[in-house]
Amino acid sequence: MISFLRDLWVDIPGNESGRLNSAFTINGAGLVIETIEHNFNIQIDNYVLVDFEMFKQLIDELGGIEVEITEEVKENLIDSLKE
Repeated sequence: MISFLRDLWVDIPGNESGRLNSAFTINGAGLVIETIEHNFNIQIDNYVLVDFEMFKQLIDELGGIEVEITEEVKENLIDSLKE
C-alpha cells in the first residue's frame, strides 16, 4: 500500500503538467491512476477512494473514539458554537 501527496507536481497524460489532484478534477480516478503509472513507472492494481465522511464511518464501525476534555474546554467549545 502506498499514498501519494495530492499536491505533487506531475505530468498529466493528455494534459498540461499540474498537481496530482488536478488529474482527479480533470477525469476522475482513472486519470489519477494513469498519471501515477506514467510518472512513477509503477502498475496500480487496486485503489481505495476515501473522503472525510468515510473516515467518520470507519471510526464509528470500530467503536468510536473517546475524548476526555476539561470543563473549561467544554465551555469554550459551547461558547464558540454560539457565535
